[in-house]
Amino acid sequence: MRTAFLFLLVLTLVAYASVRGHDYITLDDPGYVSENAEVLEGLTGHGVSWAFSTFHKSNWHPLTWISHMTDVQFLGAGAGAAHLVNLLFHLLNVVLVFLVLRELTHDEWRALVVAALFALHPTHVESVAWVSERKDVLSLFWGMVGLFAYARYVRTDSGRQKWYVLMVVGMAASLLAKPMFVTFPFVLLLLDAWLRRDRSRRLLVEKLPLFALTIVSCVMTLRAQSAGGAVMALESVPLGERVVNALVSYMRYMGKTVWPTDLVVFYPLEHPSAATIFGAAVVVGGMTAVTLFFARRCMAALVGWLWFLGTLVPVIGLVQVGSQAMADRYTYLPSLGLFIMLAWVLPLNDVRRSWVSRSAWALTALVVIAFTLQTRAQAARWKDTQTLFAHAVSVMPDNHRAHYNLALGLRSAGDLAGAQTHLRSAMQLRPDWYEPPLLLATILRGQEPTSEALTLARRAVELNGADARGQYVMGLLLAEDRQFSECEPFLRRAIELNPTDPRPAEVLGNVYAQNGRVDDAVPLYESVLVLDQNNAKVHNNLGMLLGRQGKLREARDHFAAAVRADPDHGQARQNLERAETMLQRNPDGNR
Repeated sequence: MRTAFLFLLVLTLVAYASVRGHDYITLDDPGYVSENAEVLEGLTGHGVSWAFSTFHKSNWHPLTWISHMTDVQFLGAGAGAAHLVNLLFHLLNVVLVFLVLRELTHDEWRALVVAALFALHPTHVESVAWVSERKDVLSLFWGMVGLFAYARYVRTDSGRQKWYVLMVVGMAASLLAKPMFVTFPFVLLLLDAWLRRDRSRRLLVEKLPLFALTIVSCVMTLRAQSAGGAVMALESVPLGERVVNALVSYMRYMGKTVWPTDLVVFYPLEHPSAATIFGAAVVVGGMTAVTLFFARRCMAALVGWLWFLGTLVPVIGLVQVGSQAMADRYTYLPSLGLFIMLAWVLPLNDVRRSWVSRSAWALTALVVIAFTLQTRAQAARWKDTQTLFAHAVSVMPDNHRAHYNLALGLRSAGDLAGAQTHLRSAMQLRPDWYEPPLLLATILRGQEPTSEALTLARRAVELNGADARGQYVMGLLLAEDRQFSECEPFLRRAIELNPTDPRPAEVLGNVYAQNGRVDDAVPLYESVLVLDQNNAKVHNNLGMLLGRQGKLREARDHFAAAVRADPDHGQARQNLERAETMLQRNPDGNR
């Protein structure tokens, strides 16, 4: 058994070996790590406080933020190290899945089968090979720690209190990493039934602290997602459509588990046909009926099926977050239920005497090998943004999100023509989405004529007037087109919507300075320097305005700051020399 398990870990490393050379991708990674100022500072007291108080990225998961900060503190901000940490947690999860099931059932070979399917299933690549999904692997790690503590709690007679405490701590930490395992106490009730624990009020009473954690996590999650605008209103996606999508998604998740092909990073919301809806109802209803009917003969099948159905509830779309119909990463925890079903339904015992058992083991081995090869190929597709989304577009040409993110990757690589092509495809597929026209307007900025860029920016603002970036780009384009009076409201609105972005204030300060409105420009430049104290251009511009006001000493200080921030800033150096000369003639600093 030890040799077999070590072989499984090696096989998992082989399947995911390519991630050590992977880069960050444009989807979520900038906000989580590569451009997150708080995370890039490493592990600090201020950062930990921020982690517990922020709803950044429409989530409240302080343990995940602290995990990323720890990476930066000890391993640096490179993507390769972050990917390897994700892989390490996945390997730890494989170990814990095996240990939990072995402890609960004392059937180590079936536990090994579940661990192998979990370790090497292609749908789990998204959780492991995406830096932003650290929250997935970290959450399950702590959830499995809690389940292992539960297993020891119910299987031992001495020292049970410490295992109970660890169980509660494990669930709490899991929810602090990602609010996925809010179903933890319900899973324990399923396991109680599987283990045939004495049915009594005590089983519910012992789980009351866990239900309390579930409630707190749900409240914090809804607050975070509502604050970030991630939760879609019923007017956008009616309840009937959500129920239909949930039913169809259950069937599709099952399909991806059994036949994991054509995996993409984003599955858009669709309007399934009546035949698809009917098929989904038959499949889900039929599986429920069958597992209930055979519950006495194989309780594990019912437990596994209800595990799958129940742990998917938080992400099945009844509370619609974002515009995706489903996601491979959402199977990371729920798929364990299907794997448990399979392992305990297959005749994997008595391998020496039964040809049926030998055949079941041979089939399992073939499936594991096939999954290993496909996982290796799928992991390689996460190399960078272009590779990932080029694959997504090839699999699903009508995927608007894939076209948009591929455009982001092409733009970063300098292929502006290719980026424009995919942005126009995204706009055609989703005319009501503001991101593609906004990015296209940015790419077309500075080209002649400017009319198309302005039209696209205006379209983005009309689609989403609450987005600060759209207001900023519209104001910037108008300013560069010398439409000074028209640009001011957009830049003011951008400052109001996102006071932490210094760019709108800088552009508006430039506009005021060009039009002789020195008294209006100075406070704007000062506000920019509060947010970006090393902005050499603004230091130089502010110094020139202060010089006009006769404040030579203050002007000199800003010229000096500009030179410190950018030693190659020739104009700032000249201005500094001129200011020093004038101060020598007039030491009080006024003229």
